[in-house]
Amino acid sequence: MYDAYLKELQYIHCHRAHLMIKDSGGKLKKFKEWNSLAPGIQGPSLFIWPVGMHGVLYPPHSLSEEALDEEIFMRLSPYSDETWAKAMSLLKKIECKKVSPFCPNYFHIRGVRGQSLNKINSTGTKDKQIQAVFEYFNLYTVIGNSINHS
Repeated sequence: MYDAYLKELQYIHCHRAHLMIKDSGGKLKKFKEWNSLAPGIQGPSLFIWPVGMHGVLYPPHSLSEEALDEEIFMRLSPYSDETWAKAMSLLKKIECKKVSPFCPNYFHIRGVRGQSLNKINSTGTKDKQIQAVFEYFNLYTVIGNSINHS
């Protein structure tokens, strides 16, 4: 990941990501309807949604200064740091890029995911947080007429 960053300093780099998909009205579809892991897609793109679980490298100045606003973060996206980080990068119009078009399959330690954010967010909470953040920061104007992928 660091080598990819050194070659292209302007992007956020990650190993694992999803591809956001818009509906016919230009709004984001529900999280479960996105292109999970975005196989074959590397980017760069505003639509690549980095997943922190396998590492994300955020270059200096790639997130809006509002990223440090704890009160707004806790109000809009308390259970989805990925949603918050993606929103903060969209405010700066920073594209994301996967290190490889295909996500590596790292091992998971059994028994530690019982209290995970993934479990909380699987109940629709993630979609509510995405909607709240996108509306609050008017992020649909950022992605506007952009295509869904690169």
